[in-house]
Amino acid sequence: MTQLTYIVGHVNISGALRPGLDGDNHPIIDEVAGATSDPAPNLNPDLPATSGADLAEQVSSLFEAYAQPVCAYIHSLVGDWPLAHDLTQETFLRLYDTRARLAQVSNARAWVYRIATHVALNERKRRKRFAWLPWHDADQSGPTTAWSPVESEFAARDAVERALAALPQDYRAPLLLYSGYDFSVREIAEALELSESAVKTRLHRAREMFRKVYDGSEQL
Repeated sequence: MTQLTYIVGHVNISGALRPGLDGDNHPIIDEVAGATSDPAPNLNPDLPATSGADLAEQVSSLFEAYAQPVCAYIHSLVGDWPLAHDLTQETFLRLYDTRARLAQVSNARAWVYRIATHVALNERKRRKRFAWLPWHDADQSGPTTAWSPVESEFAARDAVERALAALPQDYRAPLLLYSGYDFSVREIAEALELSESAVKTRLHRAREMFRKVYDGSEQL
């Protein structure tokens, strides 16, 4: 499978052909550096933790497993690395504050990303602005990335960034989770508090919007 490597901000993205829900192949985001498709830390629903120490340990395990990909995901939503780091801390602080609910959580990863999504969107509403990080400012604003000198790669990175930025928020988040973080439709539904049918609809529309903008055939 042919892959092109794109960079959005400081997030390395490999653009690949991942089958869509309808079985067709679409040129969409496939992998975000730092994202993980590993299963959640072992939170056995048959043996739920009840003590404060056990719950705190679970939060610590979730932080170790997901802090980096959550930060990259939040950055994709807010477009600002320092803010993404702050919101990542807030995400895990909220997770700690609500740790008593972990005993009833069947999918810890989806639970973490649900909190992260709420934190990011609430911050955007509070600020009433959206600042997508321009690719040419990335070297001064976030973690160090070794840029390729090939101009075509720069152009591809910029095109992916602009295509993602053009997507309405309701479509960007599920597309990122599905294509960049290997979430299943069910996990996205849990994370975004949507029905599975709504997730499928949004993914289909998001792929179409992304493709049109990326190909330069349409401005949203």
